[in-house]
Amino acid sequence: MPGFNWFDFVIIIMLLVGMAVGYSQGLIRQLIGIFALYVALVLATQFFRALSQAAAGLLRVAPNTLSNMVAFFVIFFLALSLVNFLGRDAYKATRLRLAPLLDRISGMALGVASMWIILSVVVSVIVFAVSTQSWLQSDSIRQVLASGVSGSQLAKLTDSTVSLVVLTVQPWLPGGLPALFNF
Repeated sequence: MPGFNWFDFVIIIMLLVGMAVGYSQGLIRQLIGIFALYVALVLATQFFRALSQAAAGLLRVAPNTLSNMVAFFVIFFLALSLVNFLGRDAYKATRLRLAPLLDRISGMALGVASMWIILSVVVSVIVFAVSTQSWLQSDSIRQVLASGVSGSQLAKLTDSTVSLVVLTVQPWLPGGLPALFNF
């Protein structure tokens, strides 16, 4: 089995960040985070095309996979941040005082799971964006990403996760799944 590449190390670092955040936030904040993650995924999947087309209209270019990817990530991470912020504000005291170790350990596990879901979605969108067309002036970036993803051992593992996650979003999409999630 070939070794890890730079993309694998990015995934590992992000999983460690998810673990640390989950440990510090605890179980209840992580549950709020999973809800925020779901809402962000639904909103990004539903509205990324509209944002991509609006941006393309302002820039007087045709929408392409790069603009679709950027629009998806903008909506996804803005919605994720906003819902997490509102949840944090609503539930300031979110510690399980009776079992603090259980609170932290379960928060850590959910932190890793949440980060894995986020990474699965991000990898899926990147794979779609780098494999469908060139990025014109940014094609060297596309090639670096394509090389990183294709050689990544961990990126291959995200496929099974993202297909399950995307199926939970499908009921909110009357027109079906967008091309970036068609497997």
